[in-house]
Amino acid sequence: MSGLVGEYEVKIDAKGRFLFPSSLRRQLSPATQRDFMLNKGFEDCLTLYPLPDWEKISLKLSKMNLFKPKNRMFYRLFHQGAKLVCLDKAGRILIPTGHMERVGMKQEAMIIAYNDRVEIWEKSKYFEMIEGNMAQFADLASRAVFPEIHHGCLLKHRSDLGREGVGVHAPFDRRQRRRYGLLDRLHRRLEDRKPVSFSRNSIDPRH
Repeated sequence: MSGLVGEYEVKIDAKGRFLFPSSLRRQLSPATQRDFMLNKGFEDCLTLYPLPDWEKISLKLSKMNLFKPKNRMFYRLFHQGAKLVCLDKAGRILIPTGHMERVGMKQEAMIIAYNDRVEIWEKSKYFEMIEGNMAQFADLASRAVFPEIHHGCLLKHRSDLGREGVGVHAPFDRRQRRRYGLLDRLHRRLEDRKPVSFSRNSIDPRH
C-alpha cells in the first residue's frame, strides 16, 4: 500500500463510530483493510496507520538511540495512547472516548488520507488549519519539496535545459552531482539573503 489520497466528510455516531469511506478502503490492499493503529497526530488530530505501515515505522524508531533524552521523549510521545482498532462487519471504526476528548472530536469529522496514513480531524478545526496555512502553501512547497525553487526563481541545470522540460527534480547522473552541490549552496545563500554570484557554466538563474 502506498500513496493514499482523499478528503472525506464523515459522521460520528453516539458510540464514537464512523463509516470508513469505501473509496478509501479500495486504495488499501486486502491485507491492510481491517486492522489499524490509532494514535494522536502531530497536530490537533488523530492518525490511523494501516498495521503493516505502523510496524514499518516502529521498526525504524526502534533503531533510535534511546540513551538520548530527546529521542526517549519523542518515542514516548509518539507511542503514547496508540491503540489497535479494527473495522467491524459494517465497515465502521470505533474511536475510543479518550481519543475523542483529546482532540475535541464531535459529530462531524474530516478524513484526510495521504502517503501511508489517514488523519481524522474535527471538521471545524480542519478547515481552520487549512485556511490558516493556505497563504503559506507556495512557500511550504518550495522549502519542503523543491528547495531549489525559492523566492520565485526556478533554477535549472544548464545541461538539463531543453531536454523535454527536465528540471532540478530529475535524477542526476554522476557528472551532474557536482552541479547540484552548487544549487544547494545557492539555496543556503538565498536563505541568508547573501549576494550570489553565478559562474557561466554552472547555473542559469533565469525563469
